[in-house]
Amino acid sequence: TGTRAERKARLPGKFAQRHYRWGSLSLGGMGTGRMGGMGVTYINNGKLVVGPHMLVGVARTGMIALAASLAPFMQQGNVIARKAHVGLNMGTLTLFLWQAVSGMEIVNKIWVNR
Repeated sequence: TGTRAERKARLPGKFAQRHYRWGSLSLGGMGTGRMGGMGVTYINNGKLVVGPHMLVGVARTGMIALAASLAPFMQQGNVIARKAHVGLNMGTLTLFLWQAVSGMEIVNKIWVNR
């Protein structure tokens, strides 16, 4: 822990800028991936299959967008915003791990049924 100045001294140069850049790319990639996944599902099935995998993807996109929206508050030093940001991103990561497994099951079904 420590004071804000002590925490900043421990961080490598331009950490906040790199974090913001990677976070923006992550949000963009997730939104694009969600739309692509829904498009492929529609093409393959003629409809959207609303199941746990899709719902978790939509929830993850919302969570990462909410986490990104907290950036101005964190820049002002709001500790609650920082903790919420970290919590949302940890939740997103946890859901990603589950979604990766369920996504591989879906891909396997597609390959087996072709």
